[in-house]
Amino acid sequence: MYFAFIYEGPRDSSEVSVSPTHQQYQSTPRQTTQFNASDKSIATNGNFIIAANKILNSSSSAIWQAAQSVSPANVTKSPYSSIGKLYKLNGQVYKVEEFPPTPNLSGQWAEVLLLVNNPNSPTGTTTVSFFYNGDINQVNANTYIICAGYFIGTYESQNALGGTVEGLVLVGNVFRSQ
Repeated sequence: MYFAFIYEGPRDSSEVSVSPTHQQYQSTPRQTTQFNASDKSIATNGNFIIAANKILNSSSSAIWQAAQSVSPANVTKSPYSSIGKLYKLNGQVYKVEEFPPTPNLSGQWAEVLLLVNNPNSPTGTTTVSFFYNGDINQVNANTYIICAGYFIGTYESQNALGGTVEGLVLVGNVFRSQ
């Protein structure tokens, strides 16, 4: 299974050093349709498969209409109460990586890394990694988009400056150019 994440990153995209999380985390599917809101770590909470199944069974227009716009600062402030909610975030695309087909997930999946303004971050920026089910042909570096998806938990990593940062993970099936 693969994941996407949001984490605090450097202000200048030339300083960003992130790698796709699908190479770093795998999840053991839980036999439930309820999000685990008591464990915010994407490495252990099992929320990815729940979100992926919800995305595979939802139209992009339904996801777009149900998602509420939110800032990364609001989600980082209350990650436990945000798990399983649909959010929209906007930012500048930093990197896009398509995943190989898997037997467990249908459709085309990719990870889209975004840089999102966050005035509450010490660096002024949050990096958004959006795990996306759909065609990525129209998504390129430096494009500004709004993505919509389920928040499934957090991820901790080292940033390019050597600090530890916490990220927020989204899984979705819709984006729009700004």
